[in-house]
Amino acid sequence: ELVTMQRLLNVSPSTEIKFELLAGTTLERILRLHNKTDLPVAFKVKTTAPKRYCVRPNCSVIKGGDSIEVKIVMQPLKEIPENPNDWKDKFLIQAGQLSEDQDVDLVGDPKSLFDSLPKTKLCDQKLMCTFDVHSEGAGGLHRGDMGASPKVERDHDHKTLDPVPRSTPGEGVGGTSRKGGGDSSSHERELEEKLNLERRRAEKLAQEVEASRERERGLKQAHADETDKNKDLVRSLETLQARFENLQAKSQQATAKEGARGEASHAVAAQGSAMNFTTFLCAVIVVFLSIIVYRLFALPQGLVLPPQPPQ
Repeated sequence: ELVTMQRLLNVSPSTEIKFELLAGTTLERILRLHNKTDLPVAFKVKTTAPKRYCVRPNCSVIKGGDSIEVKIVMQPLKEIPENPNDWKDKFLIQAGQLSEDQDVDLVGDPKSLFDSLPKTKLCDQKLMCTFDVHSEGAGGLHRGDMGASPKVERDHDHKTLDPVPRSTPGEGVGGTSRKGGGDSSSHERELEEKLNLERRRAEKLAQEVEASRERERGLKQAHADETDKNKDLVRSLETLQARFENLQAKSQQATAKEGARGEASHAVAAQGSAMNFTTFLCAVIVVFLSIIVYRLFALPQGLVLPPQPPQ
């Protein structure tokens, strides 16, 4: 059996959501959903312009016979466009009935309940967004148009459906002076809203300037820290260079001493070799002379020398 939105929920408003645009002002509208059934119904609200609107709650569960209010917040506009209805913004409400065995009180995540529903059991309803531009000349017309929508009081965290105060026809002398006073009050409120917007912008700029100054101080401190670190590194490098030069000088001195010792050793060795050779030569000469002396003066007795031939 095909389930329709008309059987599950009563949606109010049912076809369109109307906004009266005002620069620098957050606009709020209330979407009321009433569960017509005895079983809980899970729903989700989607929009074609998620950056322009904020929906709270965008997903929830409505118990049987209960109702819920969905707050639709339009972000402040810097300026009013010429043709805001060209935006063609839309909202889509999707809903599905939960089974009897699902205990809504024990489940803390409505999104999980909604995602558990089969797509074949979901029904939807679309709402268009329409826009009126708040102006000085057309203020009475716009307030008259908005008069069709009832002004409802809500909790302390909600604003009224119609953010622009309306004048009641027929009040005052002839009704004309009261209407003019209402236009003046609306103009003063518009100026006050613009003044508040400018103040918020000035406060935001002051905060940004202070944040920039804080970042600048942080960057200066970081630069000073890096400069100190670089100075420490330069001093360390200079110390290492001095130690290296000292070690190099000591190495050269040690090499020179070793060279001098080597030359002295060679000289001593050469001198010793010369002395040994001279001693050996002298010994040989002494032995030779001793032999000659011995042969001359130590002849045996009775040995006669041969006669000399006559001259």
